[in-house]
Amino acid sequence: MIQMVKHWRNGILWKDQFHRPSSLLLSLLVIGAHEDMVKKGVSNLLITPESMLQRLTDLIQRKHELRLEWNTHYTESTSGMFPMKTCPVVRNPSNPSDNVAETGLQNWTQFPGEFTRWAHFIGVVKNRGTMAAKQAKLNQIVKRLSTDY
Repeated sequence: MIQMVKHWRNGILWKDQFHRPSSLLLSLLVIGAHEDMVKKGVSNLLITPESMLQRLTDLIQRKHELRLEWNTHYTESTSGMFPMKTCPVVRNPSNPSDNVAETGLQNWTQFPGEFTRWAHFIGVVKNRGTMAAKQAKLNQIVKRLSTDY
């Protein structure tokens, strides 16, 4: 998935280098989208490339609510030393003072639109209602499977 998103990025004519998302930002967004789906109870077996792209598109479209943070290589008290109050926030897992949403993309004006257009073009995302309906259906399936076992 990460390679596919980077390949898409490489095929876009960006206004300038400040509008082009970095490889690290794209990688962390894909990882965050996957982890978010798992946290919401979606089994790894049910996570498809389509559902991943739907979740990723939703994260990118809602950049004013975007907050991805990991405490794998540092403690929560360490990350508290480097507060990041303004969204979007994508905290670098290996450097808690680095907001990759700022250092990996200095201008967010082009990125969300380009990504959403691509998702529409390949037929993954039709509109918010469709994505919400698909997610609701997926949640029903997950609940049904969890009660059967």
